[in-house]
Amino acid sequence: MDIPTIDVITTAVAPIVMVSASGLLFIGIQTKNLHLADRLRDLIMVTALLLAAAPWAGRTGQAWPVAAVAFTIGIAFLLVAIVLELVEMRTGLRTLRIEIRSALDGR
Repeated sequence: MDIPTIDVITTAVAPIVMVSASGLLFIGIQTKNLHLADRLRDLIMVTALLLAAAPWAGRTGQAWPVAAVAFTIGIAFLLVAIVLELVEMRTGLRTLRIEIRSALDGR
């Protein structure tokens, strides 16, 4: 193959690779967010189970503090997870800026 043919093939394939890579990155981010939502649903179910089981255990007055502590700890962990996700996204954007800048400078 001569050089112009290779350049044409490279130019034609590059956008396809970029779209595929972008799709994979989006799926990864979406999966992380779905896991956060699952954890929140699990936290709500555990809190509800603690409150529902209290009358059977004969400790209705003690169930509220235990449920409140479990719920508060779970919310704190979720907030930490969200903050870490935002930090990761910010770092990813910074990396993309560096890559774009180096690609533009290399022309």
